[in-house]
Amino acid sequence: MADLLNEKMKLSHRLQGVVNALADEITEILSEAADDVTGKILVLEAKAEQTESLVRRKKYLEQQKAEIEKVLDEVYRDVGQTIKNRSIETAQAAPEIADTMLSKVIPARFNIQLGVPHLDKKRVIAWFESSQIDGLFFNDYLKKLESNTAARIIRESRLAMIGRESRKTAAKRVQDALNTGRHSAYTLADTAIRQAHNWAEREYLLENAERLKGLRYQAELDRRTCPQCIPKDNRVYPLKDAPQPPLHLRCRCFLTPVFFSNYIEPFNAVIYC
Repeated sequence: MADLLNEKMKLSHRLQGVVNALADEITEILSEAADDVTGKILVLEAKAEQTESLVRRKKYLEQQKAEIEKVLDEVYRDVGQTIKNRSIETAQAAPEIADTMLSKVIPARFNIQLGVPHLDKKRVIAWFESSQIDGLFFNDYLKKLESNTAARIIRESRLAMIGRESRKTAAKRVQDALNTGRHSAYTLADTAIRQAHNWAEREYLLENAERLKGLRYQAELDRRTCPQCIPKDNRVYPLKDAPQPPLHLRCRCFLTPVFFSNYIEPFNAVIYC
């Protein structure tokens, strides 16, 4: 069991590497948007300040809001597609990775041949589009992040205008708002990648259901482990009843197989649920 957990921890670090690389791509996409957003804000704010007509000033500010939302719609569409593509790639590779991992830890004398399902892109896309993150479909969650970022940028630009701050200060406010958006997008990417891998790995385990007694829930126990996951740690569930991590944003938990005793004795465990 220790060998399997070691392999799973190595895998977790590899997935983190995928997420970190994805975070760099997201940062680049959002950084490219910063100058565009800032430029549009400053131009329209200057026009608003130069007119004494409240009606016209309001019009400029409404136009500013529309321009910000237009830019962010394009930006977050790119962010979402980037996360989706990488999640699909991760899911398609997961069964082979799981098979290689188990081949390392199952003693050769047991001579167990495990089946590896083929997850074609069409099937993975169908799963991705039907899955949820924190109770929302992926596109809905992405739209929520986009709306939150737009609201932050608009609020910060208004504060800069009211305080008659310099262009440099106003630009920094926009950048800070985008940085918060970047962190939220990173959290989404981390959860989506782990969810894609865990789903595909479970498909692999279900392919070999006749050899398994159940699935063991494993939590990474440290100060960041949430109250929702701690009680589930080390519990064994029937295959189709096991909670499917990630159970929440940034969840690091995973499932490990429990074989029947006539296959591998060390993986035996009592089924609690």
